Amino acid sequence: MKNKKMIVLEGISGAGKSTNIKMLTNNEKNIDGINIKMSELMENVEKKNYIDYTNTKYFLLLEKLKTILYEDSKKEYVLFERYYLSSLAHAYAISIINNDKNIYKSVINWYNDSIGKDIIKPDAYIFLDIPIEKAIDRINKRNESIVNNIWIEKRYMQLCEEYKISFIQEFEKDVKVYKVDASKEINRVYKDILEIIKQID
Repeated sequence: MKNKKMIVLEGISGAGKSTNIKMLTNNEKNIDGINIKMSELMENVEKKNYIDYTNTKYFLLLEKLKTILYEDSKKEYVLFERYYLSSLAHAYAISIINNDKNIYKSVINWYNDSIGKDIIKPDAYIFLDIPIEKAIDRINKRNESIVNNIWIEKRYMQLCEEYKISFIQEFEKDVKVYKVDASKEINRVYKDILEIIKQID
């Protein structure tokens, strides 16, 4: 489709990305939602305790798959729950926490080699902004099992979100960035996201 737009919903765990993509996909006929999760991949891998979460190849595999699904979509707008920006941020945060620069180095090299080929820049990022404490409280109230607890550790979450902003400012100034207050009531957040989508040309 000539005018198809890729829009990435970003934000920490508990911000409401999955919920809003589901609502938008169900209610808007011109929107396709792609919310493949790393946790779902891991949950379907036998002996998941063997998985090394510092091995970013799992994440990068999903980014290639998402790109293919975007290219195959026939809808006007395609929404992702996270994309390569989150994989870069994850690698950065894990590099800092583990004091191993090679983890991040391998992923930023992958980005430089893959952008415009296996992965493509989105037309816009929509950040669902919410205080970390409130997001963690939401997650705890869900009473869901977390595949990897580091994903909801405060320092990890802070490192990821700080990285995302700095990365866009340095490498992707041409991509539109919007922010939505995700601490509001869910229907209000949904409407705010929909209004932003309508603005993207």
